[in-house]
Formats: sequence, structure tokens, C-alpha cells
Amino acid sequence: MNELRKDQSITIELRDKSKIYGVVEDFELDRVFIKIAADSYEIAKKIKELDLVLVDVSTHLGSKKMFSHVIDPLDSKLCLIVENNEPIASEQRREFVRVNADFIFEAEKENGRSVKCKTDNLSGGGIAFTALNGFFEVGELFEIKFSKEVFEHEIYCKARIVKIIGDIYAAQFDNLSPFIEGKIIKQVYKLITKK
Repeated sequence: MNELRKDQSITIELRDKSKIYGVVEDFELDRVFIKIAADSYEIAKKIKELDLVLVDVSTHLGSKKMFSHVIDPLDSKLCLIVENNEPIASEQRREFVRVNADFIFEAEKENGRSVKCKTDNLSGGGIAFTALNGFFEVGELFEIKFSKEVFEHEIYCKARIVKIIGDIYAAQFDNLSPFIEGKIIKQVYKLITKK
């Protein structure tokens, strides 16, 4: 896969449909080194050499998927090595309108710590923001609480950090229900009409 870059977010799907999350730590012509997220460690321990997995990479050109055999299972540094193959038929990702936004929201990390954040931009697919009293890592999953001052009601949703540029975190919403996605898209269009 030519679109690979370091620190890209990766989802690995096993035959039993369970999923493992991580980031590209490094890559070569024939292999990809994947740093597994701590919350995926227990599932990742099941992987064996030569297992066939579906690798989904969030690239600058959208989601790219490839089938890969495991070259080297999980090591003590939480790293997994898979084949670097050609992507399967290009997947058309849904495009969302992105709009600049300026409001405060709370993000709750998996360890229970709450981080106050300020939006940079928002779309139906994700959010870019700065953290005012904490930090995040690529691949980290967290819960967002949007207040009723910004939305009509309080909204809770999960998101995962896919990129960090300077002090801006880019996160992709994770498994949004159609109802919550609709509420976020509605807010995006409200912000557009205010301009």
C-alpha cells in the first residue's frame, strides 16, 4: 500500500469480527509495523503467525483496506508486524461538510479523566480541537460530551484520535448512531448558515 505514513490510525479485523486498534509505527516495502492500542491488547494476544487479517488504514486519501498475513505476532512492545499488500477495491468514503467552530466541550478519557477542549472545526465524520488541560495520543478512544448550550440537547459520542498537527487533535467519530450523526450534521449546517 503506497499511501502508508507513520502515525496513521489502523483497525485490524480478525476472522471472528473482533477489532484491534493501533497506529503505523513504521513500514517497509513488504511489511507494516503496527503499535497496538493498550485497550486492544487482550484481543491482540489471540493473533498467531500467518493469521489472515483485514487491515483498514485511515490515509490522506481516505480509508484503504488490505488483506494481510501476520508476519510476527504481538511482542513485548505491543508491536505487531503484517504484510504490506496492495489495497483491495477502493472504498468510497462518505464526505461530510466541515465547518470552523468555536465552542468548549468535555472529553472523558478511558481512565475517567475529564479534559476540557475547544473546537477548531466540526463535521458529521469528526472533529478537530485543542485540549485546554490535558493531552491525547494517536489511536486513543474517548467520549465527547456536547452541551445543550451548543446543541439542542446534551449529546454523548465516542471518537478516536487519528492525527495530531501541532496542538490540534483530529478525531474521527466512532460508531455514531444515525440519530447522533443527524444531530451533529444539523449543528454543522446551523454554523454554516450563521456565516
